[in-house]
Amino acid sequence: MRYKKLLISSGLAAFMIAAGLVCPLSWADNTDGEPAEQAMHYNRILVGYYRNFLTTWDAKEQDVLCALIQTPAQYDTLFHPAATMPVRSPDKPRPFSPDGELYKTEQILIVARVMVAPKDDQLDSAFEVDKITAKDGELVFYYCFNEPKEVWTFFVTNYLAVRIPKYNYKRVTFFENGKQIGELKLSEGQWSIPAMTTEVSELAGHADAGKQEETTSAALLAQATDSASEIKDLKQKFAAFEEIAKRYEEIGLNEKARAVKLKESGARYSLHYKEKFLYPDKEALARAYIAVKYTQAGEENMASLLLAEAEGTARRIEDSARRIDTLVKLSGSYAEAGLKQKAKEMLSEMPGEVDRMMYDYSKDPDFMRWGPGVERFIPFFGRFVAQGYVRNCIRSEIVVNLVRAGEEEKGLAFAKKIGDSLLRAGTIREIALFYFEEKRYDDMFDVLMQIRK
Repeated sequence: MRYKKLLISSGLAAFMIAAGLVCPLSWADNTDGEPAEQAMHYNRILVGYYRNFLTTWDAKEQDVLCALIQTPAQYDTLFHPAATMPVRSPDKPRPFSPDGELYKTEQILIVARVMVAPKDDQLDSAFEVDKITAKDGELVFYYCFNEPKEVWTFFVTNYLAVRIPKYNYKRVTFFENGKQIGELKLSEGQWSIPAMTTEVSELAGHADAGKQEETTSAALLAQATDSASEIKDLKQKFAAFEEIAKRYEEIGLNEKARAVKLKESGARYSLHYKEKFLYPDKEALARAYIAVKYTQAGEENMASLLLAEAEGTARRIEDSARRIDTLVKLSGSYAEAGLKQKAKEMLSEMPGEVDRMMYDYSKDPDFMRWGPGVERFIPFFGRFVAQGYVRNCIRSEIVVNLVRAGEEEKGLAFAKKIGDSLLRAGTIREIALFYFEEKRYDDMFDVLMQIRK
């Protein structure tokens, strides 16, 4: 569990001002009597405002993704929900996507790039809107892209998203740092570059619970399932199956939902064995996630097999901090898959392992996985203070997973061993969220009161 703090510093402000000076401005006065360009009002959607992640595309073929999103189906094609991302509070979770009502009055412009991750973790400062103008039914989006000066050695997908008033434009042209990099021919049905398909999402959307007769909804979802089966891109395929299963559940056809979840799990499984993982913990946790999906599809045996494979991968990790952290996370997957006794057994050995664990951030090429909080101790206070912070991060995971496994008293008692007050408060909030999702509201309020103690 990692918590990001939003920091607005004078340094960042200076950076953004400097970026604005670099951004080209090339406007000529209108002296020929033609209609003048109209500057459009916009609202920026910051990265992380919604709990989701942008889909992947072939960045070698198309370095910048461009899109104008006008429907929920189009948004769901580009963005996939990320349930593990932090929430603001248990009583007001951060949404996965915009409310469907937004598209009655607005639409969303998107540009995205694969870029080297900035060390300051400020993804939004890499992009800056210059101007958005409209003329004769055509829209022009001018923006700046600024390469970060201090970077890590890994890549991230970053984007700039803005909401603009709804209008039926014929064309959208994109200019990055004064250079045209894309053009959408909206009048010809082109809404994204590279082209994305929304057929499955739109079919599933028509089957919204309560708006169709059950037989009509089932027929549409069956058609959507057939269409999803033909999708070649495995990420788009499992995202489509995931949405279809959710729609089946909304109309009470749980057996159909489980059948589609099995298809979704199969697509995820196929993709998993095609992917190359830089670190073994990523591979183990990806396999555990698929195992939970198989559990939801009613395939407990397959889930148990995948979890055992994931545990075997985790136990072979040489770095003690990475190994222990991965095993603790896997205990949560065991609990989510209904194997709570196994989760308890794994967690019982972890507190002692954490106390004995050694961690040296200077030998960890992926130390930012512990969250930006680790930067509070690097390099000013050195290895041993950073080691204490990492231990507390893992203890936080232990507490939450003990609660999920049914060891609530033990988990809440162990929370007192978390030496970092911010992490301890965040852990309590995570438990409160778990109670909220389980509709155990009295327990939720009781545990939240512990933050004040």
